[in-house]
Amino acid sequence: MTDAEGKASRDIANYWDEERRLRKLILRGEDRFRPDLAKALEDIGDVLLKRGKLEDATSKYRECEAIYRSLVDKEGDKFLPDLAGVLNSLGNALGDCLDLKGALASYQECERIYLKLVEQGDAHYLPDLAMVMVDIGVALRVGHDLEGAIDSYRECEKIYRKLVDQGEEIYRPDLAMVLNNLGNDLSDRGRRAEAIKSYRECEAIYRGLVNQEEEQFRPFLAMVLNNIGAALSEQGDLKGAIGCFQECEDIYRKVVGQGSRTDHDLAMVLNNLGSAFSARGQVGMAIPKFRECEEIYRRLVEEGDEMYRPDLADVLDNLGNVLSDLGKLEDSAHCYLECVGIFMALVNEGNDRFSPFLARVLTDLGGVLSKQGKQVEADSCFTRAARLSRVSPEDC
Repeated sequence: MTDAEGKASRDIANYWDEERRLRKLILRGEDRFRPDLAKALEDIGDVLLKRGKLEDATSKYRECEAIYRSLVDKEGDKFLPDLAGVLNSLGNALGDCLDLKGALASYQECERIYLKLVEQGDAHYLPDLAMVMVDIGVALRVGHDLEGAIDSYRECEKIYRKLVDQGEEIYRPDLAMVLNNLGNDLSDRGRRAEAIKSYRECEAIYRGLVNQEEEQFRPFLAMVLNNIGAALSEQGDLKGAIGCFQECEDIYRKVVGQGSRTDHDLAMVLNNLGSAFSARGQVGMAIPKFRECEEIYRRLVEEGDEMYRPDLADVLDNLGNVLSDLGKLEDSAHCYLECVGIFMALVNEGNDRFSPFLARVLTDLGGVLSKQGKQVEADSCFTRAARLSRVSPEDC
């Protein structure tokens, strides 16, 4: 057990002792300790949430919520901030439990409370209001309500701008984060000009922070550069996209292994960069990027990170495409075959969302096999792809 783990165990033991002590006092009729019990329950919930014990954390937050609601009913608005705080924590726990509806309900009630407090003149709750608006935006995005998420981020953006304009520089990174989130949702809605505008302001903020020797923000600068590159690529500005991806790559090469970013981030931008080079016809530049990306994802999968199998399949598909364009049919078929194997395994494991990808790669593999004169094998690929796509084999 590490020192941190030992301290966490001692902390939760102390919280449990405090909870038991307070319950005994309340059972004796000393109701003045009910706020203290609520706070102890919230603290225990926080520890349990960090440990991944989501149902136990939710149970503690629910009891804490009930106490604060009864206190608000009896004593008015005094305990409203406490109720808002535990509702936000409850929303986090429910979100982690994939209870999106419950999480949104908690976040939105929390938002209403903070709005009420701010409207009553308690401006120091503005950061709390902004924070829960971010949580609402994230939850709405997960629920595929991108317009709702955009609206929430827009309101949050206004608050952080106001705070920064008032000289509270501590909130400048928060403004950048919201601008990045906003850009993501705008981009996914196809509103790429607006997305790029949001990303560019985010980029400017992170550059300013890095120039002030706030090195912890350099990986965030890389993140938004990758997002700008993706948006520019979608707009057809491949030269601009490549410039962003290359700067992002340079940053990730420097920070990978320092705890702030992982090899996956580098692999991601290498794949994006390879795709942009390929789209510009610079195949010779694309292949080394794809190969390095492949090496990273292959190593991650071999180390047991199964979550990266789809990423490995994706870069193998990209490699197959460029090798086919170069006429290297044997190498292309080899990439496609491994890609098919990965997607097939994922589909067989019940991940039906990969069926369209499997169908597409089978079609590409069939095309390569046909060029090699292996028509029987090619027709088999076309038939399997058609079955997955529910179309006629002649359409493949």
